[in-house]
Amino acid sequence: MLSQTAGHAWESALQSLERAALSLTYGARLRVVEGMPESEGEMLKLSRDTLELTVLEQNLIEVQVTAQPESAPSLQLKDSQGKSLQTFRLVKAAGPEGNETTGRFSVTFALTEDAQLYLSTISNSTPTAVIKVKRLPVPQVTLSTIADIEEAWPDDKPLPLDIFVKAEHPLQSVQLVIKAGERTHKELVTEVLAQDKLELETSYNLPLETYMDKDEQELEIVAEATDRAISGPLVGRSKPLVIKVVSAYGRYQQTLRTLAEAKKELDLAVQGKEGHDPNHLAELGNKAVKQAEDSPYFDGLDRHQIRMFQQTFQAIAKRPDQELTVQVSEDLNRFLFEHESLDDRERDRDFFVAARTLSRLLEQKAEERKVPVNRVVERMKNFLEERHRRWELRTQHMSPENQPQEWPQVQKKPFTEALTQIEKMDTSKPPQTEDALQKLSQTVESYRQWIEALEKKEDQSRAEQEKQRQQGLANAQNQLRELQKRQSTVSTKLDKAAQREEADLQESWGSVRMDQNSNIKGTRELEAQLRSMSPTAGERMKAAVQAMEATIDSGNENKFTDAESASDMAGRLLQQAESAARQSQRDNGKRGRRRRVTSDQYYGNQVAGGDVDLRRDYQVNRRYREDVLDDVRELKKRESSEETDSLLEDYLRKVIR
Repeated sequence: MLSQTAGHAWESALQSLERAALSLTYGARLRVVEGMPESEGEMLKLSRDTLELTVLEQNLIEVQVTAQPESAPSLQLKDSQGKSLQTFRLVKAAGPEGNETTGRFSVTFALTEDAQLYLSTISNSTPTAVIKVKRLPVPQVTLSTIADIEEAWPDDKPLPLDIFVKAEHPLQSVQLVIKAGERTHKELVTEVLAQDKLELETSYNLPLETYMDKDEQELEIVAEATDRAISGPLVGRSKPLVIKVVSAYGRYQQTLRTLAEAKKELDLAVQGKEGHDPNHLAELGNKAVKQAEDSPYFDGLDRHQIRMFQQTFQAIAKRPDQELTVQVSEDLNRFLFEHESLDDRERDRDFFVAARTLSRLLEQKAEERKVPVNRVVERMKNFLEERHRRWELRTQHMSPENQPQEWPQVQKKPFTEALTQIEKMDTSKPPQTEDALQKLSQTVESYRQWIEALEKKEDQSRAEQEKQRQQGLANAQNQLRELQKRQSTVSTKLDKAAQREEADLQESWGSVRMDQNSNIKGTRELEAQLRSMSPTAGERMKAAVQAMEATIDSGNENKFTDAESASDMAGRLLQQAESAARQSQRDNGKRGRRRRVTSDQYYGNQVAGGDVDLRRDYQVNRRYREDVLDDVRELKKRESSEETDSLLEDYLRKVIR
């Protein structure tokens, strides 16, 4: 009856009894898996009495804890001063070693220095064990540098290193071990000729260019010192020095990425969205200037433009200016567009440099090669993968009918396949050197034909886009002139509002408001079309719409003088929009004109020839000078100053409008 009516309680009682019995087996044990030969593998019980051990430098220690299954024991390692070295959370054993009433936990670790062990299941204040690491008398090596390891270091500048070695036995040699990715290199620093030298302090400038596989790479540098111990040479190693190294091209890319980030900040400001930080924009400008100074891929004109961007960013940070923000955003977009195009075409031609290197290697015997062929082929394949991604993006900007006819074939990656065949020919027995060289020559020629075809289609596509843009800007200017005429009509109906009867203005306000609403609709439609072609003109039109809306709001409140001022402002903004569209039409025609000189270095073009446009055919329209002077002379003859003032006022209003 008890088991039927209270079965669950009965089972719980049995589990409690079982747990109480098993709690007698709770505890912790330590086992030296490796590093203590006399008692290696022996289980040592841990308790409140501190256990003292000495292990070798090469060691492996395991701690096992038996406790309640829901507990989470932790192990903390501290040095002799009580400073925390590391903390472990013990892992619960899976399978038959644990059950519902008992949890078995363990952790395995190695020690490189003396440590005190604190186990949470025993005590957090008293060390459970003190383990000392017995060290061999290996040389003590210290490696340091005056370089700022937080900043990327240029690969074409040797890294200054300071090495200090102290040993118990005479020193034999000191070398550097450089790890770059999966490859490890060694570079000898010095051979110690003296037979009794126990200390060595030296400086060494490490060239980094030869260890770079990527444009941005992290290098791990360790100094090793070997002594002359009689029992066998002992090797001491320093703590690794990790530094980020960047190539000249990598610094070029970093600068463009920084400017692209600044462009996003400017776009947020132009659109009035949240998240824009003017101070961050100024920081990006400073960063771009610093990065550009170290990159030979920028010429003097490029650096000047980047410094101008920096100054503008700082001005915007101090005093936000929507007009200035739109203008610098447009200029920065043009700068990035030019360099993206230049970079793609220059980078495509790096394949020819690599092909020449591969050709020279193929002509050499395998035992004479300083670099294996498979490594060069692997890097060329990685290069082609990157170029394929760029080619994909570049062809996507073209319409299907404008894409190069070679593109479907290039999508199958024939150049990568050709490199694979060349590698097989070189490794065959005997090597098919002549066939490999012929295949490489054919591949280079096919590659050249492809990039020339791609560039030709790109130029053609951009020319068509430019033609459409020019046509769109021309049409927009015609529409702007029509909008100006309509706005001039509105301003004329509100002319001299302060001197006219309010009743007359109220009577004509209905037709004025209808004309103004019609102009607002047309201006908004044109603004949407024009913004992508000329952002500056788009901003002017946006402001013009606001002025037109202010005209209606003032007129509805019978503030006709304010309405007249707002209408005049809208007319002037429409004129400025037309001027900005005309300027964009001229500027867009110059896009992509810059070219690098065909030499080993890129210095850009000097400011000469077509870069400077001197105009000498300026004329002043008669209505701005001769006509008004003639009218004034005529009126002076009549000696009527009141009529003169009236005529001048009317004339100036028309001119300004």
